[in-house]
Amino acid sequence: GQLLSSSVVGGCLWVGGRGVLHVATVLNATAAAWEVQPDQPCQSMAMDPNDADHLLVNNASNRELYESTDGGRTFHPCLGYRGAVMVAIDRTGWYYVGSEAGIYRNAGGCRAGKWEAMFGRRIARRTGAVRDRVAHDFQAINIDFGGDPGGVAFGSDQGVFMKNVSDADMRTNLRLISGNGDMSNNIIMHPSIAMGEEPHTRYLVTALWDWGPVASWDNGTHWPSWQTADDGSALGFFGEGGGCFGVGRSVYSLCIHHHNVARSSRGGKNFSRFVVPNGASVGAPAFARRAGSRAEPSGLIYAPMTMEAPAWEVIVDTEVVCGAGEAIELGAHTRDGCLARADIGVQHGWHAGAAAVWRGATDSSCTLCAAGSPRHREGAVSFVRRARPALTPIGHDG
Repeated sequence: GQLLSSSVVGGCLWVGGRGVLHVATVLNATAAAWEVQPDQPCQSMAMDPNDADHLLVNNASNRELYESTDGGRTFHPCLGYRGAVMVAIDRTGWYYVGSEAGIYRNAGGCRAGKWEAMFGRRIARRTGAVRDRVAHDFQAINIDFGGDPGGVAFGSDQGVFMKNVSDADMRTNLRLISGNGDMSNNIIMHPSIAMGEEPHTRYLVTALWDWGPVASWDNGTHWPSWQTADDGSALGFFGEGGGCFGVGRSVYSLCIHHHNVARSSRGGKNFSRFVVPNGASVGAPAFARRAGSRAEPSGLIYAPMTMEAPAWEVIVDTEVVCGAGEAIELGAHTRDGCLARADIGVQHGWHAGAAAVWRGATDSSCTLCAAGSPRHREGAVSFVRRARPALTPIGHDG
């Protein structure tokens, strides 16, 4: 390119523990005259390619967007917009901001314009449902894309999206063009493969980075995920990461991420959710096999996890005697199993109680009650709950 005498560049550079505005006039191939504004906090900035005095600055201290038309000597707010991470001005004078919340454009300026959300569109193959999505993990805004003065590309963790320049004035179309076509830019974390409900089919569910789990009901040919009432709801609580796991030759599927454990008895349809309490984080599971089989599960599932100690005081050789009509029988368990059943049931609101007893010297039964009166009993172990906020009650798959 040709070095112009008026070449000006700018950016947010680190000074004194924070980003501040820097503007430089290029003098020659090795030198520039720098103007540093230490009182102007700056996370990102844009310079108008047609006017070096016209700047947009995302203020790092209050997350608000400001405009200057005099090279940074004075600033005014840009329609109160907050939350931008990236900013840009294209050669047609349009403004753009981008973040995880999406890409927004402004064709009228910071005094009379308005911010409008741009979106990507997906149309469901099975149902024809239209889904417009604004939020993406946008990482960059590139002007002059494709050699068009109004062309702009937006890079994200989900791929590249482009401004539609097909309209005569580009003012009526907010829909982005996906540079990925029918592909998704995702990393498969761990897939579950289960027996499908149709002959010769396997249902696949996998956790992803980014966004969340997806599902296929036709051996991986299509990935509609959860679109119909029969599919059940999507795993909206799951988030990015985690993993999904098949349970051998069966119709069962598990998806696990931190304290969330999702279970399906239909290969991935109609998931139920279980929240493991006490700040737990659950690892990859393993299943026990039926005798003589390498693939058929017996029903027992094991998984490593970390967890805070349950908020119950353990008292050995003591039996809590429940008041009349208070006893809730939880069945036969090991000592730790009794504590787990009581703690999980109380935290999820399945039962009410603050004391439990395990009768290890007799029938290993486990009983929960509101409070109860303690008495000495060899081989019995009692558990008394300490104060801890209860979890919000959720449904469970018995």
